[in-house]
Amino acid sequence: MTSELCTVDWPAVVGVAKDVVVAIAAIVTATVACIGISKWRAEESGKADFDLARRLGTAVYQFRDAIAAARRPLVTAGEFPDGVPSAVGKSEAEAYAHVFNQRFRDVQTSGTDLLAVRNEAEALWGKDIVSKLEALLRHGSTLHLAMEAYVADKASHGADFRHSTEFGNRIRAEVFDTGHSINSDGTKGAANELTTKTDKDVEIVAAYLRTKLPRRSRRTSSTSGASSDTA
Repeated sequence: MTSELCTVDWPAVVGVAKDVVVAIAAIVTATVACIGISKWRAEESGKADFDLARRLGTAVYQFRDAIAAARRPLVTAGEFPDGVPSAVGKSEAEAYAHVFNQRFRDVQTSGTDLLAVRNEAEALWGKDIVSKLEALLRHGSTLHLAMEAYVADKASHGADFRHSTEFGNRIRAEVFDTGHSINSDGTKGAANELTTKTDKDVEIVAAYLRTKLPRRSRRTSSTSGASSDTA
C-alpha cells in the first residue's frame, strides 16, 4: 500500500504571506495617511476660522466704537474750526459740518476695514455672515444721513426741525447719543434707539463668530460664563 505525503511549497507560501503583509501594510499606511491628512485639513480649517473670526470681531468692535465716539453728545469748542460759532445760519452750518466730518472720519475708516474682512468671510463662510454685517453697516449710513440733516437744519435757521418736531427729535437722537430719554414726569424713558440697534447687531455678529471658534475655546467660554454667573 502506497501512502502519499502532502507536500507544502513553503517558498510559495512564504511569498504569498509576504505579499499579504505588504498589502496590509500598504492599506494601514494609506489609512493612517488619510487620517493624518483629514486631521491636518481640520486643523488648518480651524486655524483659518479662528484667525478670520478674530480679525472680523476686532473690525466689528472698532466700527461700533467709532460710531459711539462720533455720537458723543458734548461738542467742545476745540472741535469747531474757529471756536464755538457765534453766528447763525450758514456759518453755523459750516461749523457743524466741520465737526461731523472730523467725527465721521473714523466711522468711514473702520467701515472700510470691516468691508474688506467681510469679503473674506463671505468667501469662507458664505452669505449668512454678509447679511448680519450689512445690517450693522447700515447704522453708519443712518448716522451719516442724520448728520447731513442736522447741518441742513442749521443752514435753514432751524426751519426744518420746526416744521416737524418729530423729525427733528429723531435726527437729534441719531446724531447724538444722550442715553435714555426723559419723560415729561421726570422718569427715565426709552434707551437711545440707534444705540440699542447697533449693540443688538454687534451681538448678533459676535454670537455667530463664537460658533467659528474651536470647540475647546467655546466650551471654556461657556464654563467661564457659567462660573461667573454662579459667582
